Amino acid sequence: MDFSTPPTALDEATPYWHNAQFLLLPEFSHTGDVSNLKPEAFERLVTSYYVAGDAGDSLFVYQPLRFGPGMSLVTLAKVLVAAVVVVPLLLAGGAVWIMRRVRRLASRS
Repeated sequence: MDFSTPPTALDEATPYWHNAQFLLLPEFSHTGDVSNLKPEAFERLVTSYYVAGDAGDSLFVYQPLRFGPGMSLVTLAKVLVAAVVVVPLLLAGGAVWIMRRVRRLASRS
């Protein structure tokens, strides 16, 4: 699922990478999905390649690719409305608090 660097593009680079190993993980992209790979699995991939010369994928657990958004539009709308309402209220409240504080300090002098 790597649209920026499809597996066929690696065929051109193979002569330049000595001892390189190509490991295809189903439904992963180039680098963005590496964070979805559990740290132990990623460490095993890298360590086994450097130690034994074989990037084993034994800890890789297949997870189907999700095309859905991380946050629904309704939730996003609620967050935006809350931000539009809460931020000005906080600013106004802060301004009122500062004005009262200044008046109180001015009346003491």
